[in-house]
Amino acid sequence: MNTNQLNQQYAISGHIDFKEENGLIVAKVANRLACATISLYGAHVQQYQPNGQKEVLWMSPQSAFEVGTPIRGGIPICFPWFGPNPEDSSKPAHGFARLSTWDVVKTAALPTGDTEIVLELRNSSDTEGLWPFSFTASLTVVVGKRLEVTLCYTNTGSSQPFTVSDALHSYFNVSDAGKVGIEGLSGYRYYDGFEKEPTHTQNEAILSIEKEENRRYIDHSAACTIADAAWNRKILVEKQGSEVTVVWNPWEATTKTIGDIPDEGYRSFVCVEAVNAYANSVVLQPGQSHSITTTIGIV
Repeated sequence: MNTNQLNQQYAISGHIDFKEENGLIVAKVANRLACATISLYGAHVQQYQPNGQKEVLWMSPQSAFEVGTPIRGGIPICFPWFGPNPEDSSKPAHGFARLSTWDVVKTAALPTGDTEIVLELRNSSDTEGLWPFSFTASLTVVVGKRLEVTLCYTNTGSSQPFTVSDALHSYFNVSDAGKVGIEGLSGYRYYDGFEKEPTHTQNEAILSIEKEENRRYIDHSAACTIADAAWNRKILVEKQGSEVTVVWNPWEATTKTIGDIPDEGYRSFVCVEAVNAYANSVVLQPGQSHSITTTIGIV
């Protein structure tokens, strides 16, 4: 559908309409509680700002908004694998969901004043060339005083189970990554980067980012809080259906190797991600579904 068709079928006055930005179609949400931008390409939440607050999500000013290239920042979807493909590293990192254009299937103005949009992706000849399974995936985004993002996927095949690793790869906008503290991870074991075993345990009560971090905490379903004293706010990151939490910041040296992040861009964000991976990957028999949700709010 083009923007005219989408607006005719799915726009809701005082809640949501559809526009073209940077060459891609986006849903623009603006209600009495918050505003948000969701790209149909990648089903990608690019922006979320509660009324009276600074922007909660970080978007790279150097992101390439081009079909075939992932959007940098916001909340990319990693599906049906997280990280490199386990069998073929030439396939797209983090799967094909963030490189696919999703269909709008529902919008709603909720009694709470929140706005809901549901996007959908189904298997096609393009996806089957990368991952030979039948599936339906939906992304439900609810925008209000809090942002709730749910990825739900179903094995629609008739005989084969499949295994999924996934993530809601959230980038959070902060005053200075080196001056925030992340609470909620103490006592949990983690993989450091791409280690084969989770040989580390976080002992400190609050994680400070002082260097490149790529921590993958296992058996972790609890909430995290990003405390940002300079902006006098805390971002609460809750989740469901996820047993792994990833904290990522590339820091100075690695950022210079990433073409779509400014050299000083690492200072402006920290990623706290809801993930299923490793021993917590999801195995679905035909007809089974799984959902992963992240809920984000200012406290």
